[in-house]
Amino acid sequence: DLPPEELVKQVVAVIRSGVHFESWGWIRWDDDTGPHAIGDRDGKPLDLDGLDPSRTLIEAARRRREGMISSQVGEAFEASVCLRRKQALSALSLPLAGRGENATVLYLERGTGTRPFQAEELQWVAAVAAQLAVGLQNSRLFVELRQAHDELLASRELLSRQEKMAAIGRLASGFAHDLNNPLASVIGFLQLASRSIESSGDDSRTVQHLQRAQDAADFCRALCRNLLAFARTRPFKPGSEAPFPIAEAIEGTL
Repeated sequence: DLPPEELVKQVVAVIRSGVHFESWGWIRWDDDTGPHAIGDRDGKPLDLDGLDPSRTLIEAARRRREGMISSQVGEAFEASVCLRRKQALSALSLPLAGRGENATVLYLERGTGTRPFQAEELQWVAAVAAQLAVGLQNSRLFVELRQAHDELLASRELLSRQEKMAAIGRLASGFAHDLNNPLASVIGFLQLASRSIESSGDDSRTVQHLQRAQDAADFCRALCRNLLAFARTRPFKPGSEAPFPIAEAIEGTL
């Protein structure tokens, strides 16, 4: 679970214990932003511009898919680096964690006053970097696994919420249906009672009580409508109306 940048820094510290170099960089290529790097020179952090590596050496190592030292590209290394930066004497480029154009590159550089990199040093760095390549792949796989795990948890939580909502919808539909039938009878009888009292001229408080009962029943009926609307799997939308055979519905009701 170690981030790739920290993993590279720790392995570079191990390499530094066996091979001398003044500057180093780990270079990656992204489809959107292009190449970028982390590294340092004399203990100071560097980006790709500050590192200013030999592009000739790096591209040759990526193309051949193997580690290379600057002497293997001859004068091309001097043309790509030494004319711009007089302090560069020798460099080492090693592809990691990928193949061909997809590989990242570990880049080491020595300045003037030291001897150039030798083939034996390249082999030693490559042996250590082989473990780094495995670690980088494991780090990438760990990130992908963690993302997949998080997505799975989110999907499971979403599915659980959807199942709960479906259960609530079924409950609401059944509750509203069962309540609405007797409620219709209550409303009907209240209306009949009110008409009877009005026709008989009774001015007692019974009329007020019946009206309150009527209001409460109307509220319950509105509540049932809301529950039924919530439980619909295909809510009404403007433009979705269609002809309805009302005569058949009336005959069926009768």
